[in-house]
Amino acid sequence: MSGVAPSDVGRRASLHFSWTEHCLERSLSDTHALPHSRTPGDVVLANLERLSTELQAFVQFDRSHPRTMTGLVRKTGYYCERSFAANSPIHSLSVSDDGRLAIGLRNKRVLLTSCRDPIEGLELTSHSGSLCCVELLPAGRLVTSSMDCSTLVWAPGKDGALEATPIPWAKRQVNSFQILPGDRLVAACDDGVVRIGHFQGEACEELRTVSSGPLAPVHCVLALRDGRILAGRDDGAVAQWSLAHRSSQVTGFMVDSSRLINAIGVLSSGAVLTGGTSDGLLLHRFSPGSHASSHRLSPNGAGWVTCLQVLPDDDVVFGTTQGVVWRYSTETGLCEALYDSEGIIRAVQMMPDGRIFVGGDKGTVYVLDGEPVGRGNGC
Repeated sequence: MSGVAPSDVGRRASLHFSWTEHCLERSLSDTHALPHSRTPGDVVLANLERLSTELQAFVQFDRSHPRTMTGLVRKTGYYCERSFAANSPIHSLSVSDDGRLAIGLRNKRVLLTSCRDPIEGLELTSHSGSLCCVELLPAGRLVTSSMDCSTLVWAPGKDGALEATPIPWAKRQVNSFQILPGDRLVAACDDGVVRIGHFQGEACEELRTVSSGPLAPVHCVLALRDGRILAGRDDGAVAQWSLAHRSSQVTGFMVDSSRLINAIGVLSSGAVLTGGTSDGLLLHRFSPGSHASSHRLSPNGAGWVTCLQVLPDDDVVFGTTQGVVWRYSTETGLCEALYDSEGIIRAVQMMPDGRIFVGGDKGTVYVLDGEPVGRGNGC
């Protein structure tokens, strides 16, 4: 395992919250249930006095960490629990069941922190290009890919510090990937090939996204439990392979030749979801040998879809170029606007406890929890 220079790993960065704004919000909300002997002003004053020591500690802590990532606690409606800034546009997010959060940034860095208490973060800086994708693994490991055409596996070394090892066969730009059992990776590559290989393997299996002719860059890939692999291309086509039958023969369907597919998902019914330019979030039903029938799920004017996640109940959370996070309900057929931010949404990830982590071009991670703030049209 090749180590990373001490100057590249272990840089500490702190995040802080604007407690005064949060205190004021909480104080005002406390005035809804007041005893007759207390006025709203009494509650605001008492809360601010009670938290003055916290504010002083916050100021002292911030001064002791010159490298800070400023953040604030804020609410929109009843849904945004909090937010914190990463000081660079966010390209990818990954959350783990044990509460870790990995953030892939445009400034070539990966920030590791805690979902529950993001006060301090660890920066990984071995990539020389903007991050494309990050994925957390058990035992403190993670995998990262970058526009510098490198894909790295990070693991704790003997001294506990994270060390990076390049995946030998991943020498193309990997736009997205999925981790498979047995430390294997399926990668969507910019040269139009989907590659599958072991973290430490020298060779890999290559799946061409067309049987003949020129290849289009692959932006997203999805491996299913039944052995199928789906990939979305920037020429508007979805490629499909059935590895369960040991077949690398590509099949699939065309969505829209003028459409770039950014994200792909599958419902429990087998219907395929694609998110991209042109028509937003689409649902596709198809059978072998037939053309897919497509139905748009996102509301009019919602913008291009940049990312999506299918939830355990078959609902779909997706982000758009308009800066809005939506949730589509397969039960009601409605799209609900969960949050409206500034800048393009690039990543959405839901935790097992129901919280949703959102990142995008504004460089802020939003933690969503509560009730939706609006409701779109029926789909």
